[in-house]
Amino acid sequence: MTWLRRGFQAVLVVLVVIVIYLLVTAAQILWVAGHDSARQDEPSQAIVVLGAAQWSGRPSPVFKTRLDQGKYLWEQHYAPVVVLTGGQGGEGETSEAKVGYTYLRNQGMPDDALMLEVQGRSTWQSLKASSRFLKNQGITTVTLVSDGWHLARASAMAARLGLTVTTSAAQESALSQEKEWQAIYREIVALGVGRIIGFDRLDRLGH
Repeated sequence: MTWLRRGFQAVLVVLVVIVIYLLVTAAQILWVAGHDSARQDEPSQAIVVLGAAQWSGRPSPVFKTRLDQGKYLWEQHYAPVVVLTGGQGGEGETSEAKVGYTYLRNQGMPDDALMLEVQGRSTWQSLKASSRFLKNQGITTVTLVSDGWHLARASAMAARLGLTVTTSAAQESALSQEKEWQAIYREIVALGVGRIIGFDRLDRLGH
């Protein structure tokens, strides 16, 4: 049964290729998470803080750590403005971006240092909307701020949208170790698949 053996070998080769691809993707995610590429001596034009859940008008612990990192980078002159992203989670709810704006204003940041993107309901949608209005203002070099495990996919998306990207992870994870590893597993699949079929198509599929 030579054809059967060849068929089995072909399936085995495909599986090995998939496993290697996912392992390389995992290594990239962990490398980006652990290596801050933002540079003070080569500032970006804007810091883009990726949204996360808000709780009744207050940033969730995950969102707060991202906002604090964005504020720190701004204070250290990594970029002159901070872009806050994230739309409404449900009807009548305050957008994540607005919650982030209020939090940073209360932390003493001036209004002219803050920009808002309030339409996106996913990382892809937020980055797509942000890239559009940033490019209209001549801004193409950004520093992305999020949890470390999220940055490899976010930076790949931003690059697809024509932005030049550096990354800076929130300094403390608000997730438990178990939830953080679950997030990493999801990112491995989302980044791996998104690179193949396109992040726009993956977003339409609900990922």
